[in-house]
Amino acid sequence: MYHASKSNPLRPFLLLTRQLHLHVMAPGARRFLAFLFLNVLSWQCLIGTVMVLHARALGISRGAVGLLFSLLYFAGCLGVVTKPLAERFGSKRVLMAGWTARNLLVLPIILTPVLFHYGGRGPAAVLLFATISLFCITRSMAGIAWSSWLHEIVPPFQLGRFYTLETVMTRLLTVVFGLIAFVVLGRHPPLWRFAAIAAAGVVFGLFSLRLLQRVPGGLPVAGNRSGRVRGGYRLVFRDGMFMGFLICSTLFGVIYTGLALLVTLTLRDQLGTGAGTILLLTSCGNVLAMFTTPRWQRIADRHGSPVVMAANGLLIVLCLGVLGGLRAGHAPLPLLVLACALIPIAESGNYMAVSRGFMLRMKPRARHAYNAVWSALNQIFYGASAVFLGFWLQAGTPSHFRGAAWGYALLMLAAIWIALHLPVPRWDSPGEPSLVYNPAHPFRSLGHMLRYVLRPARSVTHLPPAG
Repeated sequence: MYHASKSNPLRPFLLLTRQLHLHVMAPGARRFLAFLFLNVLSWQCLIGTVMVLHARALGISRGAVGLLFSLLYFAGCLGVVTKPLAERFGSKRVLMAGWTARNLLVLPIILTPVLFHYGGRGPAAVLLFATISLFCITRSMAGIAWSSWLHEIVPPFQLGRFYTLETVMTRLLTVVFGLIAFVVLGRHPPLWRFAAIAAAGVVFGLFSLRLLQRVPGGLPVAGNRSGRVRGGYRLVFRDGMFMGFLICSTLFGVIYTGLALLVTLTLRDQLGTGAGTILLLTSCGNVLAMFTTPRWQRIADRHGSPVVMAANGLLIVLCLGVLGGLRAGHAPLPLLVLACALIPIAESGNYMAVSRGFMLRMKPRARHAYNAVWSALNQIFYGASAVFLGFWLQAGTPSHFRGAAWGYALLMLAAIWIALHLPVPRWDSPGEPSLVYNPAHPFRSLGHMLRYVLRPARSVTHLPPAG
């Protein structure tokens, strides 16, 4: 057994595990995290950066890649359709059925090298679009049950810790996947290697269903009536606290969605970086995110989610400034590494804060309606961001890439201003003062927060662990 001695190379990870207090989580939450372990592996192999690189390896244009990337988000509005099913049959049955279907329907993606060999780019591209579309549709139709189920099994005071644990696990797996993909893909990988990674993703997804079966809860809504369904939507749209947070978080999400696509295409098409190196660069920053996310959680539990979203937004503005200053074919390596390191830190903190804030503002008696509205509005605008960026970068000129970076940076500054002026309910923040945040000096306080998160050893601010 390893001990957290100073000579132990695993000491930082052991200390991190101890600080996260996994053992105090509710049993249902721990079982859901076990399911998430395999689900994240499946996602890494099928969607995201590897999907963009797979599409570009087939010769699909940047505009079409933007459309493909947007399918993941546009399909999110389908949760409105399956909301009555989740209320009638329960979150567990809907999620099990949807996750089974999505893994089976995406399976033919492994045949893209065969179609490319015999039929050329056209049939292979059609197969990629068809399988990813079916994956996104089934995922989104069942996804409404995801947050509703978590809202049922995770106590409110443990939401911050749950999403911190999820983020740390996700970032760790992203690093592992990036290292493996770097070896497997190399600089100019043949198509069969993308197909092999996708096949592994399907296998992980099917095995994750065994773990999902063991999660408790997810039962039908008691006393479900059609009037209750309509009343649920009315309750959501009249909830000013929730709708304000939804609009603000959607604006942040639009920028993060565009940034994910912009970074991948900049590295590949402007700087000529190989596929394996791209996955390595974009994943290794996740090591730092594993250690910073618990600190973001402590700030969120003390001062609410919006201020954490704003502080992470400042990091993204810095990264977008770096991308906006790059020249085609050349980039200072230290700046590139810095941007790729800071982006996961900001993404992780933002995901934890947004997820926590959303769940705390959701009313249990209409949780399915809250999820449907949240998913529909978020995903439509995220998809629009991906489509716009894909066609904007279609010209491929350096000025278009720089313009996209500076445009998103200005939009992020607006999002930060909105977040700092959002009302924070008492159940999101106990209102206890600390040296981290002072509403009278918001931007100075954001600097204190970043110092606490990024340089804790030299920070004069000390926050106790979240409860």
